[in-house]
Amino acid sequence: MKCNKSPGPDGIPGRLLTELPKGAYALGPPLCSLFNTIIKQGEFPSVWKVSNIKPVLKSNSATEINDYRPVVLTSIISKTLERLLFKFVKPGLQDYFKFAYQSERATEDAVAHLIDILYARLDTNAKNYARCLFIDFTSAFNTLDPGILISDLVDRQLNPHGINTIYSFLTNRSQRVITAYHRFYLHPLAALKAVFLALC
Repeated sequence: MKCNKSPGPDGIPGRLLTELPKGAYALGPPLCSLFNTIIKQGEFPSVWKVSNIKPVLKSNSATEINDYRPVVLTSIISKTLERLLFKFVKPGLQDYFKFAYQSERATEDAVAHLIDILYARLDTNAKNYARCLFIDFTSAFNTLDPGILISDLVDRQLNPHGINTIYSFLTNRSQRVITAYHRFYLHPLAALKAVFLALC
């Protein structure tokens, strides 16, 4: 747990959690019990599904929504459980053709893999040719249908308790926008763009 992380909506800073007397020894058992109960019940706590969004200006002037970079602040304890859930899911998501969110893999690996496929195809016959289509899925994860992800996890035969917890984590989330002039506007995710435009 990084102690310099900004607190989320619960206001609990990472420093408080790491600098308690006996630190992890004091917090480990109760958090372990809490996390196990959450996963067993398959229900992510609703208070941990609220995020604070702080728009940070990218440049000197703000004329449109893209001039801001949204910084999302969630509960530090929630982030710890999210990391545990990711470790639960990650082995089931290992795929030779996936390069994003994989340790020791990057975009350079994807490019090298593509070039290798193209050269293999073109070297087999002088009359062969290759066509490539590149699509930029900007913010693709933000528009992901949780049902599609859950269906994929079920097909991979992962633990049902973990799958239910992940589905609960991904659904019914809300965010609050915080600015210097406005404080805590609770909105569902779909309304955030309108809020940003109103604040610009």
